[in-house]
Amino acid sequence: MSDIWLIAILIIPIALIAFLRVNAIFVYLGLCLGYVLSQFVVSTKIVTKIPDYSKVTKLSTNSNIHLLLLVIPPLLIILTMFKTAPKKKILSLNLAGAVAVGALAVITVVPKLPINTALSIVSSSIWSNISKYEGSVVAVTAIFILLLLVSQRSKLKPQPKEGKHHKSKG
Repeated sequence: MSDIWLIAILIIPIALIAFLRVNAIFVYLGLCLGYVLSQFVVSTKIVTKIPDYSKVTKLSTNSNIHLLLLVIPPLLIILTMFKTAPKKKILSLNLAGAVAVGALAVITVVPKLPINTALSIVSSSIWSNISKYEGSVVAVTAIFILLLLVSQRSKLKPQPKEGKHHKSKG
């Protein structure tokens, strides 16, 4: 069951980005924003102040708030920016960016899932392999998204050649 969760968390962002033609750069940045919100807006220090560990399981609603704060920014971006990806790049660079979003989603969403679900995923052998390369995945996807952003927004693109409709200066 944990493998299905991991595959779903990876595939859902890729499918949404590809089918709705959303620019993957913005979704990646939205997921990063959601991660920051989920880390710092809702304080998790309450768990360390409870002497009885059995009361920690009653705080699972706190996990739901973290998950919502993580997922809302990229979902809003997907819903408001559909058809913003260039058509000719949808199958190449934007799809690779979507894979980067999916990989980051796996790393960030799993710890925010409800406790029982997260524990079943984290105890799987696939997650132990993922967690070994967690830092590398974040670094590679971030560098790729930055390069994609620079390539799409660069002023160094060749200028279009002047056609027959160009007005002369005379």
